[in-house]
Amino acid sequence: MIQDPIAQQAAHQRQRVLDMQQTPSCAAEPPVAESRVTPTPPSDPAALETLQTSLKALAPIPWLTHALVGLNILIFGITAYLSSHVVRIPADQLLRWGGNAASEVQKGDLWRLMSATFLHGGALHLFFNMLGLYSAGVLVERIYGRRCYALIYLGSGFVGSAASLHYAAQNAVSIGASGAVFGITAALLVGIFEHRHRLPETFSRPLLTNLGIFIVSALVNGFTHSGIDNAAHIGGLLTGAALAWMLPERFSADVRRVAVLPRLLQSSALVLSAALALALLAPPAEIDQMKRLSAQENMARAFKEFDAAMKIIAQEEANLKSGHLSLREADARSRSVLAPMMQNVVNSFSLTDLTPNDPRRPLYLTTRHLSELLLESFAMESIFYPGDETPHPVDPVRMNEIEADIKAVTQRLEALIQAANKPAAKTETPRK
Repeated sequence: MIQDPIAQQAAHQRQRVLDMQQTPSCAAEPPVAESRVTPTPPSDPAALETLQTSLKALAPIPWLTHALVGLNILIFGITAYLSSHVVRIPADQLLRWGGNAASEVQKGDLWRLMSATFLHGGALHLFFNMLGLYSAGVLVERIYGRRCYALIYLGSGFVGSAASLHYAAQNAVSIGASGAVFGITAALLVGIFEHRHRLPETFSRPLLTNLGIFIVSALVNGFTHSGIDNAAHIGGLLTGAALAWMLPERFSADVRRVAVLPRLLQSSALVLSAALALALLAPPAEIDQMKRLSAQENMARAFKEFDAAMKIIAQEEANLKSGHLSLREADARSRSVLAPMMQNVVNSFSLTDLTPNDPRRPLYLTTRHLSELLLESFAMESIFYPGDETPHPVDPVRMNEIEADIKAVTQRLEALIQAANKPAAKTETPRK
């Protein structure tokens, strides 16, 4: 009996849906019988619709992708609130919250290789990374299953951060999820390419083309623009591709029973080995980021104390001129009040250790020198001659030298402050 060709085609498509739903994956481990997969006609509209329906049936709600996007948005919201910045979160705060820096990883903070992938430097940085995550993540979650998808995402971000230790994280704080996004994009590219002959051409060809254009253009953009951590991109890209070759996907039913757990363990071992090797082989950090941050905080505190001391000194001079203080009282207060105050300022400046090429170093050294001169001036003992209420320094020669130095250093400090108040180019936090 001759069967209806339409009925034959419908039966064939139903069998493809059943085959794909029975394929082992990282989301489940059911036994799968060996079967023959008939190549799909290159431009069969029904085959494309059937494939899309069957993929959606594998994960009707891609909750893991939603969870990852939501987690990244939540963390950004917290960091933006705590920093009071949305457009551009300061690198120093990102460092404290887990940003990737070679200096800190080399001190033992390996956890930063993962935490940095959930931090973003601004709303625009977050938007583009989440757009890429959702665009590729939904399909990757359906093709590989949730467990494999989680390993691809986290593993790519982890190795990408380790690769950054050789590049951007050497002298800056590197943050962002794009290493992980590149990883899932590469996994999608490999999965589609591996099964391109059995997939509808209307599905595989445009997807491969778009993925290839995205990867190439993103890498070119990273190489031609500053502030982009291409080492993390490449590390995530290679990791995602390698994991895609190792982990089972749900395109093919032409396999025997697949043991998922051993594949997951082998892939996890690969990720850990690659990340550890990259971390151990990274050159010593060019800048100690936490030391730089501590020095910056100490310097800010020292300048704040210096400004407060200058106001008190000005008030003492005003009180002397107005007659609220006598010469003897002012002289005594210079040693009992002003000298200890300036000693505290000098101590705060001594805690600051700026690198020789730090642009703030001239201002810091000049202000510190002025503080030391004022301390020596206030601490010097005075003598009073009979019938004379004017204090005279015990070492008039040295006092004259101090006063001349104070005048010269003050002029130099004013010039540095004027230069510092001019608009300067912003330093960028490398984005992944």
